[in-house]
Amino acid sequence: MLDSISIVEYDFKTLREKLITQLREHDYKERCIGFYDNELTILNKFMDINQIENYSDKIGILYREFRAKQLNKNSRKNLFIRTVINRLNDVLINSDYIISHQLFSTPSCPHEFSEISDLFFEYLDKRKLKENTIKLYKNYLFEFFHILVSSGLTNISEMQPQHIYNAFLTCKSQQCLKDAISPFLKFIASSKFHECDLSIFIPQIKRKLDLPSTLSDDEIVKIFSTIDISTIMGKRDHLILLLATKLGFRASDIRNLRLSNLDFSAKKISIIQYKTGIPLQTIMLPDIYNALILYLKEVKPTSNDDHIFKSQRAPHYALKCGAISNIARKYTLLSGIDIKSRKIGSHSLRRSLATKLLSQNTPYPIIQKILGHKTPNSTKHYVRIDINQLRSCALDVPPPSGQFAIRLKFK
Repeated sequence: MLDSISIVEYDFKTLREKLITQLREHDYKERCIGFYDNELTILNKFMDINQIENYSDKIGILYREFRAKQLNKNSRKNLFIRTVINRLNDVLINSDYIISHQLFSTPSCPHEFSEISDLFFEYLDKRKLKENTIKLYKNYLFEFFHILVSSGLTNISEMQPQHIYNAFLTCKSQQCLKDAISPFLKFIASSKFHECDLSIFIPQIKRKLDLPSTLSDDEIVKIFSTIDISTIMGKRDHLILLLATKLGFRASDIRNLRLSNLDFSAKKISIIQYKTGIPLQTIMLPDIYNALILYLKEVKPTSNDDHIFKSQRAPHYALKCGAISNIARKYTLLSGIDIKSRKIGSHSLRRSLATKLLSQNTPYPIIQKILGHKTPNSTKHYVRIDINQLRSCALDVPPPSGQFAIRLKFK
């Protein structure tokens, strides 16, 4: 098996030294570097046994297969070995340091639709859609293209409503597919690539609108009581939950918070909301001010990256939105409160603030300003959770009459 592989001549010892140096440059702890070094030693032995002097990315693939047979399929060690090989391959091609390698590759566009795809995404770029939105569109639109190709369609002008119905039958997320192909179908119609607007044939997707999950004041107190603020991580997590609970910040805005957003003299926080693009300025409440001072005394953002919230492990990159929500979820579960069927995370803390403001009869325009909503309709969404307010609007049940009263009489 090894004899059939063409090996690119790169000295393994040199690559190993370069990788270890790179890890130290990115502030990896010596204990962590030791784990890398141990795995590289096993890789070196694997190469010696198979009489391989130089390393290539293909050797890395074979080594991962070799180690996978030794370990449990679900072992976390497999993920670490994957990371070691990925970082070694980066050094191999003189790539810049990559913070995180994707576990799953995004689907590629079939060559039959590459030209129309490029034109569509150029059109989206002009509309200045967010990067994550375009990425989502690509994933589902490329999946749609693959479904078309598998059905024998290679010319977009020949697409029929049945092709759209078939795609919805096989797609994993119908709502995401709808969001992606609806603007595409409108685009090819307006650009004369198709004779009609096929978006009218997209099936109606029924979305179940669950009541937003909220937490009571007592439950929030229990959540905060589980945080150990004697540690750096505890100080960070305490501050994150305060921003979500007291100011109603979204996970994306907490994640993007930078030192430049803070005005300690005026005790204000000024941000551009990631979701809406609307500027938001809010007062730095006393407990948030104190938590910021306490945290920043131990963790100071660098000039290269002044994000407030970073991972505790090297290379100390800015936390992702998912990590912010996971932090809220972690302490909610630790608190032992009964979550029942509620969805828990940082957004449930934001919703809880909205509910509290509603229960205090706070006017909608003020709630809208605090939460940074773009339209009043977004704020009115929260009235569904205020059961007391809804109960006050309930009408008395009228006395039975007509056939209904007759049926009740003979029941």
